[in-house]
Amino acid sequence: MKRTLFILLISFLSLDSIGQLVKTSPAVFTAEDEVTFTIDATASSDDRLVGYTQDVWAWVFISDGCSANCDAPTNINPAGGEETEAAKMTRSEDNPDVYSITFVPTEFLGKDPGEIREIGFVLKSRDWGDGIQTQDFTVTVTPIEFVPSENRTFPSKFTQEDVVTLFLDKSFLTDDSSIKNLEDIYVYLFYDVVRAGGAFESDVAFVAWPEVGNTPSLNMTDRGDEVFSLTFIPNELLGLNQGDEITSIKYIFRSADGSQQSATYEAFPLSLN
Repeated sequence: MKRTLFILLISFLSLDSIGQLVKTSPAVFTAEDEVTFTIDATASSDDRLVGYTQDVWAWVFISDGCSANCDAPTNINPAGGEETEAAKMTRSEDNPDVYSITFVPTEFLGKDPGEIREIGFVLKSRDWGDGIQTQDFTVTVTPIEFVPSENRTFPSKFTQEDVVTLFLDKSFLTDDSSIKNLEDIYVYLFYDVVRAGGAFESDVAFVAWPEVGNTPSLNMTDRGDEVFSLTFIPNELLGLNQGDEITSIKYIFRSADGSQQSATYEAFPLSLN
């Protein structure tokens, strides 16, 4: 099963464990998600790539979780042929020392997701013999966690900048549930937020309860087998201002007219700080 999280460079979000050297979009990803890695050569402890003007490649390997053949198939030296094209970095037009590459880890590394817990990188020139490279660095991969239940989010950990999907599996509902037999399901979204200025606001509704059934973006998709889903990027859907940080997203599954509804569920986005 491949679940692709799209949006190239939604924003530059850094992983605290590796500072500003590498940033990923989305900030939290699994081995089956499409992710963009953005690397700033000036943040590397090995600065031999700083100011370099020729082509640069990524030497990619599994640094945790793999028992054998842990290098990406593109790890060929010297680089430059067709077999290494997928590992060629894209240089930023705004800053020539910043590079990016986008791939799905399972596809790029040719391994099952269970073998990819941490990805290692080195950026290098065409030939190791040049001695032009960054330090080694690693990026943690979020395990794929799928536990069937009435309600869940994918991914289970996300920030307000990431693509997130809410799932409702009606097969887990009891026969006396008010939404068990609904064929058209909407989501009432509301959230707690700390505004850029520091003020806290609770239970802020995306749209008022009476308007939910008139809001197409809140209409869930019927995926078959009694599973319904709604996919969105919190920042974009909720129209947040720069600096606003959501502390909790709450939601209720309901009928279009609001006469039938589920319990209130809650998800907690990872902090952006």
